[in-house]
Amino acid sequence: SPERFGETLADEHIRGGAFLDVDGQPLPHYANLANKHMRLYGGAQYHRAMAEFRHVVGQMQCSDISREEIVNSCGVDDIHDGVNYTRTACVIAISKAKEVFEPYLYQLGFRMAHIARRMLPIGMHLLQRDGEFLNGHDLFLKRVGSIYYSFIEQCEKDCIQKCLDDLKSTTRYVTWSLHNKNRAGLRSVFQQVSTSEQAAAAAAGVPKDRRSQQQARDQKEASSTAEVSPQEQLVDLLEGTLWTRRLGSISEDVVAALVCRIFEGIRDFYVQSMELKFNCFFLMPLIDDFPAVLREELERCYAEDLDAVFDVASVRKHLEHRQQHLDSELEQVKRLQTKFAAIHP
Repeated sequence: SPERFGETLADEHIRGGAFLDVDGQPLPHYANLANKHMRLYGGAQYHRAMAEFRHVVGQMQCSDISREEIVNSCGVDDIHDGVNYTRTACVIAISKAKEVFEPYLYQLGFRMAHIARRMLPIGMHLLQRDGEFLNGHDLFLKRVGSIYYSFIEQCEKDCIQKCLDDLKSTTRYVTWSLHNKNRAGLRSVFQQVSTSEQAAAAAAGVPKDRRSQQQARDQKEASSTAEVSPQEQLVDLLEGTLWTRRLGSISEDVVAALVCRIFEGIRDFYVQSMELKFNCFFLMPLIDDFPAVLREELERCYAEDLDAVFDVASVRKHLEHRQQHLDSELEQVKRLQTKFAAIHP
């Protein structure tokens, strides 16, 4: 029954762990999560945990990028001393993505293993309720439980390893068709950056930091050269982004926008891939493979050490007691037959 075996989301967080940020604090994104107050178990609890993972991790945004991160990620090219800001953005994005997303993989594995382990006592209760429970075979039941828990642990390890391979492939090499989902992404980001910068400049009145001063100079230069040709603008852009290590506002915005787009592409692929992997390599083996594994392990135990599966001494004692009881009944029947024979010769 849900009242006895179900867990609310708060109970599940206490016993199975919650999704935590880098500071070890629970992520506060549970307002719209369905069924969070219901006491669930089994498949319903599994799907709620997966929905929570999709809901929490799928909303994550890339953290702010400092100028020092950009400059340090520029590195040195092996053929010229210019700067490849596309490569810089890829380096920053995959580093942030791997650092952020990898811990949630282990948290999800621990949560799913907790949900699966809870199914054993529920199954035992249902067998006992239906009168199919094996009373007096504690060693056998303990061995079944040990096989079940070992199988869950192995499934968790195998599934996490497959997920790590996917995460490694996604953060090892940037594929633009996968990481940049639409061509309008950068344009929308630039519009937001431009709008926010103009609002900040209007509110401040006078630029106060180095970046604001640099932006003011860039705007002044842009206004003075408003009539330049597109070819000259392209040359200025190349000189400002490829052939100098002076980090201007345009270069910084380009890198930040690219990092955000790549990070979001990795995030979306990561969430979908983790859900698919756990469904195929954690949930399905419990349904398809565990019965055969349980039968093979028990047969191996029977062949190697029967005493470790069944308490042979206890069973022998029980059988001897049963034999004595049957012998006593047999003697009583024989005496009754003798009396009947004496009465009716």
